[in-house]
Amino acid sequence: MTKTFCILKSKKSPVNIEIIPIGFSWLAFFFGPLWALTYKLWKDFLIWFVLLLFVFLLSKYFLATPFFFLILSSFFWGFFAKDILIQNLIKKKFQPVRIVTASNEKNALLTFLSEK
Repeated sequence: MTKTFCILKSKKSPVNIEIIPIGFSWLAFFFGPLWALTYKLWKDFLIWFVLLLFVFLLSKYFLATPFFFLILSSFFWGFFAKDILIQNLIKKKFQPVRIVTASNEKNALLTFLSEK
């Protein structure tokens, strides 16, 4: 089964390469906020946490709101987590170099390096 990977190279150190799979993330779907903390996406986690607090304040008036928010946020993390990670790496002076299809990250790296 082939996957699509985004290859990013650091502008500071050309040896530093990041390989990020593109698409839906099951880990982020089930463990979204923890997934964000694992990848040091502090701002995105903080935004989610503030929204969660706001939703729990609203739950006094609407009982289904927290459940709906958690389900909705799971889908958000699942669909957009990898894109947020790529955008975060771009802000950290990484440059997207190539999109590669391969069966895993090692093969994506080998494909990328063999094209040079």
